[in-house]
Amino acid sequence: MKNLKILSLLLAAVAVGVIYSSGCGSGVEFSDIPSELTVEPASTELLLSWRGVDGASSYNIYWGTSPDISEMSPNKIEGIEDTSYLHTGLRNGTRYYYVVTGISDTKESAPSDLAYGTPVFSGEEDFEIIIPMKSTPPWGDIELRILADSNGFIYLMVQKNEEGLFEVYKYNSDGKLERGFGENGKVSHGPDEDGCLLRYMEVNSRQELVIVAACGCQNPDCEGDSVFSRMYRYLPSGKIDSSFGEDGIADGTPGHKPEQIKFDENDDMILAGRITPGRKLSVAKYSDAGKELWVSDDQESQAETKGQSILIDEDGNIIVAYDNGVALDGDEDNRQFIVWKMDARGKLIKSFSKNGRLDPEGYMTGMLMKVDSENRITTNVNTAKMPLFGEARILRYSERGLLDKSFGGGKGMIEMDSACATNFRPSVAYLGALAEYGGKFIGIGGGANDFESSFANLMGFMCIFNEDGDLERSMFEDGFHYGPPSSFPMWLDIDSLGRVLIGYQVINPELEITEIRVLRYK
Repeated sequence: MKNLKILSLLLAAVAVGVIYSSGCGSGVEFSDIPSELTVEPASTELLLSWRGVDGASSYNIYWGTSPDISEMSPNKIEGIEDTSYLHTGLRNGTRYYYVVTGISDTKESAPSDLAYGTPVFSGEEDFEIIIPMKSTPPWGDIELRILADSNGFIYLMVQKNEEGLFEVYKYNSDGKLERGFGENGKVSHGPDEDGCLLRYMEVNSRQELVIVAACGCQNPDCEGDSVFSRMYRYLPSGKIDSSFGEDGIADGTPGHKPEQIKFDENDDMILAGRITPGRKLSVAKYSDAGKELWVSDDQESQAETKGQSILIDEDGNIIVAYDNGVALDGDEDNRQFIVWKMDARGKLIKSFSKNGRLDPEGYMTGMLMKVDSENRITTNVNTAKMPLFGEARILRYSERGLLDKSFGGGKGMIEMDSACATNFRPSVAYLGALAEYGGKFIGIGGGANDFESSFANLMGFMCIFNEDGDLERSMFEDGFHYGPPSSFPMWLDIDSLGRVLIGYQVINPELEITEIRVLRYK
């Protein structure tokens, strides 16, 4: 009978994937296990509580992101002298599993029952970064990028004037400027240095910053050889990485003008842009060392792209979105939005939509798309060729490029005007960006009560939707949250803990950008 009891306890431990040895020495033999383990969620943290056991001087917590927790797991918290513990630094939207054991000298009890919890995004403002703008291009022409890396650092790339001076700032996870980065927390670059205009930035797995630039002639009708791509790689200190390319700089094929960069799982780089002066898409792959591996440039498009997005799906396929864009005073009849899907060698996947090319209903706003674990593509569009006067929508497509009717109440889309129900109608603005975490989508938009009569009524806002495209009201009372007054959102990213960073332009009635504000919501 005694052997049978020992066997049953051992099987109970194995049932939650945990086998613990009782150790040796003079510790107390436990007749019970910690019980009633509960997990209470908050933003980026979980509060664990349990009923203790007699004879325990402390407790150990074993945890992980799957139920098969083992004592061999490196995720172990030791020496807890209370019967509760606040586990911090966790990612919102990720489920965490826990068991607790009692400790007395070298003796350890069998584990508690398995419990789990998921940190939740609260929508509360965490901090704000403000960058004054003294001399700026007109609203609509400025470039703004936000990037949160896996270590919690925040990069902000801002165009400071019409001539193309860019500054890239680095902040820590508390929103404080990293003064040791570059020159007093930033690196600067202007076209007077080498004739290049910065376009985009990404961080690789080693926390090295790569910035891609368009170099040479900047006019739409430039001769092909007078335009080329250039990549700069910076170490975490902000110093140029001399091991990359030639003294930290790698140039691409002449005639290719870049817009975006994306790293794959090997830290190789995918660049997307266009061929000048023709009307073809350009996609190229470069090694981690900056060597060009292949170029795909046989897809027809229209001239002068204004925005692009690159995705890499679960199978390693490359998805590129192209929007030739339109300025506030541009030719609205010359607007086009196309999505292509290619394999890892840059070859078009003909089974995607129509011969590898998708033409969504609407016009992309030049911001980000997302691809989920099922290879579904979610993008944002505007119904008008002039984005300030159309309706903002979020569309989701299947892996094969078909509109996903399980999303957005059977329509495959979210119509921001009716879904968000703000006082600032998104039908006169555009969806700024969108991201996915924990099955939820965060859409940012901007609008005005009376856009045609006054730009002073501009207001940015954020709405959150669940995986089915329904408005999520658990975080905001009305399902949405306003940004700063007289602001317009321009970029969005989500950091390694699932906190949302949104970059706003604050604009005066004369259409001058007075400052850049980056708000983090936890």
